[in-house]
Amino acid sequence: MSHGDPRSDIDAVKRALADPREVCRRLGLDRQAKPQGGGGLTILCPAHGDRSPSCSVTRGPDGTLRVRCFACGFAGDVLDLLAIVERLDRNRDFPELLRRAAELGHVQLEREAHRSLGPVKRKPRDEVIPPVPPSPAPRRPFPPAEEIGAFWSMCHPVSDDPEIVRWLEGRGLSAEAIGRYDVARALPREAHLPPWASYRGDPALRPNAEPWTALGYRLIVPLHDEAGVIRSVRARAVGPTDGPKALPPTGYAAKGLVMADPLAAMMLALGSWPEHAEKRVVVSEGEPDFLTWASRGTGARTLAVLGIAGAGTWTKEIADRIPDGSTVIIRTDQDDAGDRYAEQITASLWGRCTVLESEPEARRARRASRPEREKEARKAGPRKSRR
Repeated sequence: MSHGDPRSDIDAVKRALADPREVCRRLGLDRQAKPQGGGGLTILCPAHGDRSPSCSVTRGPDGTLRVRCFACGFAGDVLDLLAIVERLDRNRDFPELLRRAAELGHVQLEREAHRSLGPVKRKPRDEVIPPVPPSPAPRRPFPPAEEIGAFWSMCHPVSDDPEIVRWLEGRGLSAEAIGRYDVARALPREAHLPPWASYRGDPALRPNAEPWTALGYRLIVPLHDEAGVIRSVRARAVGPTDGPKALPPTGYAAKGLVMADPLAAMMLALGSWPEHAEKRVVVSEGEPDFLTWASRGTGARTLAVLGIAGAGTWTKEIADRIPDGSTVIIRTDQDDAGDRYAEQITASLWGRCTVLESEPEARRARRASRPEREKEARKAGPRKSRR
């Protein structure tokens, strides 16, 4: 890399600002911070109105700082963190951002890139400028990150909503414990919702899409990707409904997204275990079972809990983030679908982790009889739908 290349300045700044605790101290972000193993911190997220520390600041595998909020999904490097704190736009204000980062890290920039980028070199009028190819469609289309962050932030603690408290208590779940670990929130009835937070279903029953709040889908559980970032949500009905028990955002996919308690989200982000963890993962199915396991305990989470919500949500990318040598306990439903999920999870972790299944004898019996039952079902033909 040649002398004066702005990338060398960026690299120098990132190297100088690589100590999570020192950077947070200099930026005034160490208030109420909780220490992590390896010199990291969990801080009050500067990107949203955090009530309790949910933003992880650690040193990544490349030796530079990385930031990830498990509540709003904010993620990036030390420059992204500084941009949020200084209220700068990383793209538009980058020269000024780099200058401030250099001051913070006591770095002498090799070139004054923050003062001038030089004159714009214009192309001759007769030069043919090739068209810019369209951006490829996203591989896994999720709702816009800023909309998901705003949606999750406007939801209330479940203990503030009497209807949701009753629904939880009816299933033996503690609203106080769920709020403690922030694994679900209550969608306010009066909330102004994005278009994707709606449901139509059968046109004969509902000619137009209606908002989740009008249909009783108000228990909100976040969905995380393989990096532990909140990418989407699931809305669970807390009253009688003529639709599914839970809904994803309308028009968006949920492949590769799982429910995760705070420790599981941290495990996905780091690809390793913090010091206090049991190095055990419970994989459950559906919102009630996930919340049952994710709300156990009274202190810091030591057991990681993941929840799947249908076919396609468990992927190789998710499995690859579970550290080698972990014990994975599969507690999917005791039916054919749950058995298939268990088989997929086991195959994805084979040779790396110890995998245990709940009620293994019952699962073995169902698997043995499955081919014959499927053969009989094919003979019987498709079932008529019932309304």
